[in-house]
Amino acid sequence: MDKIELKRTFKIIKGNSKVELPDPDPMMSAQEVQKFYSRTYPELMNASVTGPEYENDTMVFSFKAVVGTKG
Repeated sequence: MDKIELKRTFKIIKGNSKVELPDPDPMMSAQEVQKFYSRTYPELMNASVTGPEYENDTMVFSFKAVVGTKG
């Protein structure tokens, strides 16, 4: 039996659009990756994390931005 190393990728889901982000460090948890990318994508501060879902040899984690209204 051969070992297959799974890659990770992260997606930001904003409405109907998706932004795919590479894995900055395989040793980071999904929450640490979320914090890392929140500097570039501030909407990740309050996003929910789902996954992983498996696509071929890749684990896909999704960040869904929580959109709310004030007042």
